[in-house]
Amino acid sequence: MILIKGKDVKCEMADGSVFHAPVSYGIIHDPEGKQLSKCVAYLGPYRTNKKPIEMTSDAKQYFGSDYDARSAVVNIPDGEWKPMGTVTQIFYKRPGKYEGKYFHLFNKNTKVLLSRCKNHFRLEMPNGCIVNWRGFVYP
Repeated sequence: MILIKGKDVKCEMADGSVFHAPVSYGIIHDPEGKQLSKCVAYLGPYRTNKKPIEMTSDAKQYFGSDYDARSAVVNIPDGEWKPMGTVTQIFYKRPGKYEGKYFHLFNKNTKVLLSRCKNHFRLEMPNGCIVNWRGFVYP
């Protein structure tokens, strides 16, 4: 199941600049790696609807078992992803049981690349990444 894990995303870049995703964009992630790589988080638009959904165990851990989960539609574009730079830190707002503002400082010796395709962005972490109920954990 693909989850919308947060919004209001900002990325601090290696060159000192800060990338601000549009406020309405979500962190689109597949923690199981079944439909999307589990070491890639997409930043992009999504549409929710009123249809309640049954949460997976990953979703229950992340949002809490009493979270009012709704179906969403996301469209990841096909095409060339153009590199924008290396991300050193990510900031975001998280919904659910652990609602609040979060950040994660990526390991200094690890390259986390931010790319763009059309109106979507892609955060590529190395194999072995850990993105789970605690949020971004490793690298």
